[in-house]
Amino acid sequence: MDGSGYPRGIAGNDIHPYAKIIAVADVFDAVTSNRSYRDAMLPRDGLEILYAGAVNLFDKEIVEAFKRSVAVYPNGLAVELSDNRLGVVVRQHKHLCDRPIVRIITDESKQDNSPYEIDLSRCLSITIKACFHE
Repeated sequence: MDGSGYPRGIAGNDIHPYAKIIAVADVFDAVTSNRSYRDAMLPRDGLEILYAGAVNLFDKEIVEAFKRSVAVYPNGLAVELSDNRLGVVVRQHKHLCDRPIVRIITDESKQDNSPYEIDLSRCLSITIKACFHE
């Protein structure tokens, strides 16, 4: 938005709306994907980068719309929680994209290894600390 982009260095309203959308999606994809020089960031960290850039790099309204329309932790994604339990994201909350419902598959603190679900919107002290894409 500030004209620091390439190749033409255009700014503000001179940037086509589609280009503003692509810029947000491209940065999110770039930071949440593995690269030869670094591991992928967590989706919530990708959103933080977008919010930090909403001051002068990205259109804030587009960043907000992106957050509302993208599952930060999509269904089927394997995750490790902050308490070391392993699970798979099974459902989303419409207004809490970063607090999904996770089916726990491995819980070393339990004798019974049957899967169960945990709703991260109700367990605020537990966070997703790692994602496994493959």
